[in-house]
Amino acid sequence: GNTDTYRASAQLNLTCSTAPSRTLKFRVFPGAVRPFDRLVILVDGIIRFELQDASKVGEEWTTSPLIGLTAGAHVIEFQYEYNPFGQNLATQPVNPNRDGVVWIDNVE
Repeated sequence: GNTDTYRASAQLNLTCSTAPSRTLKFRVFPGAVRPFDRLVILVDGIIRFELQDASKVGEEWTTSPLIGLTAGAHVIEFQYEYNPFGQNLATQPVNPNRDGVVWIDNVE
């Protein structure tokens, strides 16, 4: 079976005012289930949020924890990974609630 990892991402470039520091928050509707997929949020190349074992897959929107941002320019990357653990997915049981996508909304 296929053991390749695939990624899709969207980037948000923003500049925070000089003071005070700001926070990033957003809402997620997960269709992601380990080992099939994962959502990773990077701020300036550093993982700040990860969702891989959604307890309520495909059931409800979840608000992310607040992510602190200092003053200055930042690159926020929303990264979806399919098969991030390099599994032979043909041998894995399928979760019937898995959509294989993640929706993100209300980015503030």
